[in-house]
Parts: sequence; structure tokens; C-alpha cells
Amino acid sequence: MNKPTALQAVLRNWLPRRLRHQMLLIMLALTVVAILVLNAVSRPRFEHSVVSQSQQWADAVARSAAAMAAPALQVKDARQAEASLLALASLPGVLRLALFDAEGQPVLALQTQQDGRVTVASDAALPLQTARQRQSVLVGAQETVHSWSPAGPAGAWGSIGITVSVEPTREQLAAFRYDGLWAATLTALAILTAAYIYLANALAPLSRLVRFAGALPVNPGDTRPVPLGSTELAELATALNDASAMLRSQLDTVAREQARSLTIINAVPDVIL
Repeated sequence: MNKPTALQAVLRNWLPRRLRHQMLLIMLALTVVAILVLNAVSRPRFEHSVVSQSQQWADAVARSAAAMAAPALQVKDARQAEASLLALASLPGVLRLALFDAEGQPVLALQTQQDGRVTVASDAALPLQTARQRQSVLVGAQETVHSWSPAGPAGAWGSIGITVSVEPTREQLAAFRYDGLWAATLTALAILTAAYIYLANALAPLSRLVRFAGALPVNPGDTRPVPLGSTELAELATALNDASAMLRSQLDTVAREQARSLTIINAVPDVIL
């Protein structure tokens, strides 16, 4: 007899004995692996989407800020520029708005505090190379994106630099992402439940056939109705019915031979025997 391999020994010790339970466990393991792979594959795309949408938001705010601050830059009125930019500085994710004149000199910088207040920053300068970057960078502990927009025709009156945090976009997209993962998980659980119920119903005739096969020596000749829906179970039931009929026939033949032998023995005198 061949010795079981290590894998067979592990499966024998850990897998349930019932086929439907084995299938349920295997399908559950495959579902968990599929969800983990889906999570791992979607994470880089998620991070790219966060940065991309944050950058689009920063570009839109920068263009709006440049359009709103252009009249103030044209007349070089810092107070008017501050009043026109306060509403934009309080938008979700906006951390800093920096206003520059046509010569690139800092005019005004609005900073959004952690409590939501918008204040005038003391250091109005915002490096041009930082403001024009097209990828996320860390500012303190926050991941941010930057955008730059000219004010006036071809930037004749100045320009606007803006710093936007990616966290609001990340939270919004994460909610959609987790909703998708939960939907996939619930769908998988529904499929597992339906598959388990189907297997339980499909294998129920098999249990009856097993009991029927075990009772054949006691009740030879009995038959079972052929189950519908499964060709394999129908073939098994037909084979067991044929075996039961054959066993009944053989037992009848043996009984007839025994009766014939007893008749011959009873007909011969004991002296001859």
C-alpha cells in the first residue's frame, strides 16, 4: 500500500470529511485569495487616481484663483486680492495660496490652518519649481500637489501658486474603493451560500444511495427510483438497481439448487447413503 504524501496527509487532517464541506472550504479559500489579489492590484491604481484627481482639483482652483485675483493684481491692491481669494482658500484640501506680481515678487500668501481658519502667511514666497511640480510631495506630514496659473494675458499681471492636500480626495476615493471591495465580498458570500445549498441538494440522493447499497445484503432485490438532474447519480442508481436484481437472481438460483439437492437427498434411502 502506497504511503500518503505530505500534501495528502495535510489534506486528510485538515479538510472536512463531507464533500460539500470540502467544496465550501476550498471556494472560501479561493474567494479570500481573489479579494486579496484584487486589493493588491487595485492599490497602485488607487494611489495614481488620488494624485491625478488631486492635481486636477489643484489646477482648477489655481485657474479660478488667477481669474479672481487678476483685477487686484492689475491695480496692485493686496487687500482686494486677499478679499477675493479668501473663499478659495477655504475650499476642501487647499492648504496655501501664494500670489506673485508680474516680476515674480511675492505679494500675498494665504495659509489654511488645521482648525479651518485662513490666515495671511508671513512667508509669502513660494518657490516656482515647487509650485510647478506635477507630482505629489510631502509638506510636513501631508502629501500634497501643487499647481501654477498665470493671471492676466500671458501672466502680464502676475501668477498664482497653490498647494493642495491629497487627503480629501484619498478619503473620497477610498470610500468608493472599499464599497467596491465590500460589494465583491458580499457577492462572493452569496455565491458561496448558493453553491453550498446546491451541493447539499445535489448530494442528498447520494446519501440515500449509500444507505441503499449498505442494505443490499439484507434486502436483495430492492430498487431505488433513479434521481433526476444528475447523470452521474442516475447512472449510479441504475447500476445499484442492476446489482440488486442480479444479487436477488443469484440468491434465488442458490436457493433452487439447495432445494433440489435436499429433494434428492430426501429421496435416497439412508441405507444407500
